[in-house]
Amino acid sequence: MTRLLAPDHPFRRDSDNLAAIEHGLVQAERAHKQAIRRRDAAEIDFHARMHMLVVGLMAEARLRKILSDPDGFNDRERDLIRREPQPTSWTAAVEYSFRRHYGIPIHKTVGRSTLDVLKARQHELLIQVLQTDLAAIITDRNRTAHAQWRWHLKSHKHVYLTDPAPAVMNYLQVQRRSRAITLIATLVYVLAVSEKTFQRDFDVTFAELQAVRLGFDGADYAAWAAALPRPHLVKR
Repeated sequence: MTRLLAPDHPFRRDSDNLAAIEHGLVQAERAHKQAIRRRDAAEIDFHARMHMLVVGLMAEARLRKILSDPDGFNDRERDLIRREPQPTSWTAAVEYSFRRHYGIPIHKTVGRSTLDVLKARQHELLIQVLQTDLAAIITDRNRTAHAQWRWHLKSHKHVYLTDPAPAVMNYLQVQRRSRAITLIATLVYVLAVSEKTFQRDFDVTFAELQAVRLGFDGADYAAWAAALPRPHLVKR
């Protein structure tokens, strides 16, 4: 399919953008891990933020690629989804995919009243994971990019109101969320372009996603970090 597209087709460009960001994510992961090896707290804190930032960028690039695939959404659906802010544009992508595949009109709710039990459960699981696993990392990406590192800011009648920013995630917490985003994006992508393939692959992919989510607390980080060799012991 891609070989038939013009060189300047949005799908090609969005694919190139995602590939570049994925390469950058590898570099961010390496830099974060190297900081951990050096046991430098300030360096670890900085690279953890950059790691989280690039994961958020990767998530957005993945959605852009999904939306521009000519085998997926039509122009009207793309326009409606793109009007939504991040990260609700992801849930909108799921909603419009279900509407199109199962003939649900816009005035009816996507759910148990319009889908059979299996498909309604799939819809609920996707929305739940997107709202928990994706929303936080994208929201953090936006705040990190706007210099809200220690305090989250919001303006109310020209007065800044502040709340303490949550603690920076450790390497395993970020890396596992990155993997979860890739898996959930795979399901959303397949749903957009092929309902048959979505039904075929859902259980296996979602089971892998659930396994990754079990490690979201990063409780094994201290032992993992302690086992990393110091830089002078790393074989070159």
